[in-house]
Amino acid sequence: MGHYENPLLFNDQIKEPYEALADLRAKAPIYYCHQLKGWVITRYRDSTQLFANPKVIAGNLTEQVEAQLDGLELGIVSDYLRIRNEMMLHKDGDAHLRLRKSLNPFFAKNQIVQLSPIVSSALKETISEISDKKEWDFATEFAEPFSTRVIAGLFGVPEADRSAFQKASDDVSRFFGTTMGDIEHDALIANQAILFLENYFYRLVDKKTEEPGNDLISSLLKGRDRSDLTLEEMIAQCILILMAGHFTVIDQLCNSLFVFSRHELIDYLRSHPELLPDAIEESIRLDSGVLFMGRTVKEDFYHENCLFKEEDSLFLGLGACNHDPEAFPNPDTFQLKRRGPRHLGFGFSQHQCLGAELGRLEILEAFTALFKEFPTLNIVDSDVQRKAESLFFRGFYSLPISTV
Repeated sequence: MGHYENPLLFNDQIKEPYEALADLRAKAPIYYCHQLKGWVITRYRDSTQLFANPKVIAGNLTEQVEAQLDGLELGIVSDYLRIRNEMMLHKDGDAHLRLRKSLNPFFAKNQIVQLSPIVSSALKETISEISDKKEWDFATEFAEPFSTRVIAGLFGVPEADRSAFQKASDDVSRFFGTTMGDIEHDALIANQAILFLENYFYRLVDKKTEEPGNDLISSLLKGRDRSDLTLEEMIAQCILILMAGHFTVIDQLCNSLFVFSRHELIDYLRSHPELLPDAIEESIRLDSGVLFMGRTVKEDFYHENCLFKEEDSLFLGLGACNHDPEAFPNPDTFQLKRRGPRHLGFGFSQHQCLGAELGRLEILEAFTALFKEFPTLNIVDSDVQRKAESLFFRGFYSLPISTV
């Protein structure tokens, strides 16, 4: 454990990381990565213990971004930093709980059922655009427009604004996920995009103040009387929900379909839709849309004979942990009725994804509708294109489909 001088996490391996991460877990499950300037954790029990450790916190975002910029001026992401610093993702303890409580009522399990009409409407619109095609792209022609329609419906964003809304979300997310591309270019684009989103949400808040509806912003505005949520905090949480609830669903839809195809399960699940909830959970474990979550050490402590020093960065490998044989026997096989610990695809402890139940609903309804609508749907394997621009997030640029 400790130091292992092999840059397993970079270059072409980011497209297919699990073999490299398994090798890393076997040789150095707690590994200091000089490229990332932090510790990479690939074992399930270590990650869950560290998630729950009070000495591990969200940390200083400015220092994290400064390390990411690798010598570039911090000023090029001034708006990005200002807005992200207000997000609950970067808060701990009471500050985190205060922000989360303001959103909990909207994302409570019993409330999610009431969002089903938004999901159903988005599905109907999206499927109508591809229903007559024999070939189409699952990533760009289904997952992206479907997820955009759901998240836009969640906020009450008009149809005419959705394209710009999606592009800005993508531009922020690329840098947000520890970009593997041109750092300066992606940083500048992310700063412009997050400022666009902030200004857009301010205008949307003004509109919803005058004309409230059954959407998240109207709900937050209504609840502000019972909380001390500032307008700036509210806007920041909206941007966080947009990013976390948009591209992660796109990526997970693609990853799950690819898992079903690779394990020759599409026809079986089409015939047994009642098994889809378990199949989706296992597909998330096998190929999570989120590979890593970053944390920071609050004060010095030892873990498994490794000294974590104050301000050290930790990269908790959610994807690697989901393939840990110690937690999941035969981790690379698909087991429909797998029992044991819960996968980390939606995070862990107090930082578990707030919108996990909505994400599950979207994915379940999507595959239920798709398998019913397209009885011969299959992936054209030779033309799939994996994303390779982010260490944290995993998905597809292109996932061609044939319905012949």
